Amino acid sequence: MMKKCPYCKNDIPQQVSECPFCGAYVKGVTASTTAEKSSSKTGESKAPQSKESRQTMDSRKKNTPKSLVKIYSSVSGYLSFLKSNFVCPSLQRRVRRNENTYYGYITAFLTILLSAGSLTRLVTGLISKYNLLSDISILPSANINPNPIFFFIKSVIFFLVYYLGFPIIAYWIKKLILKRSHEFHFWITQYEGANTIGLLFVSISFLLSLISPLLWAILISFLLLLTAMTYGITFVGSFYKTVNETAIDNIYLSLIGGALHLFVVMTLAYLMFP
Repeated sequence: MMKKCPYCKNDIPQQVSECPFCGAYVKGVTASTTAEKSSSKTGESKAPQSKESRQTMDSRKKNTPKSLVKIYSSVSGYLSFLKSNFVCPSLQRRVRRNENTYYGYITAFLTILLSAGSLTRLVTGLISKYNLLSDISILPSANINPNPIFFFIKSVIFFLVYYLGFPIIAYWIKKLILKRSHEFHFWITQYEGANTIGLLFVSISFLLSLISPLLWAILISFLLLLTAMTYGITFVGSFYKTVNETAIDNIYLSLIGGALHLFVVMTLAYLMFP
């Protein structure tokens, strides 16, 4: 019968009192005690690993569903926001303070990015087509070949000022002239929610620009102008939804704000697209 040396871990005969491999005194060591020690060590070494693995599995079970549920609830909440504002694009929504204040910024930046992408695809496509025709025909050549990336960045800045300029100007006119207090985040959410249909227009124009910007050039231009017009209409309508106790009529407030917005946009367009 064999037993295991507890020092060098080699198998040695049961009756020996000294390990022939390491020279240790092993007279009191038996096969049963060696097995118990090895099994206890094995159990001790495996226990933390099994405990750790159980904790890891439990944390994965807890975290994964929560993260998925959180993402799903955020997406479904935003889609519900778009749906309700598309059906009823009102500037006096009773539930607006229960909605996420980031929805307005998300809608604005989606509109900005899609508008910039549609305009970039349209302009670069038309210029490349014209350059091709000028090379094979008598059309005068145009030394215009904009970088699509730089043009897209300029377009993002332009639409950022255009789309967010309306609610910002309206906010300060209401606050300084009409003496009406509005929370800026809620106002942006309210204003952008009323322009949900504009997000639909630019989404369609962006899809058409990806398919064929030359074939759908007129429709893409029409949808971009229609989106710009919705923001102007909402700007004018925002003053008629506010109590005006001043001597300045709402139409003149709209004219003042529209003139300021037009001046800023024209100056920016002149500087960025010379």
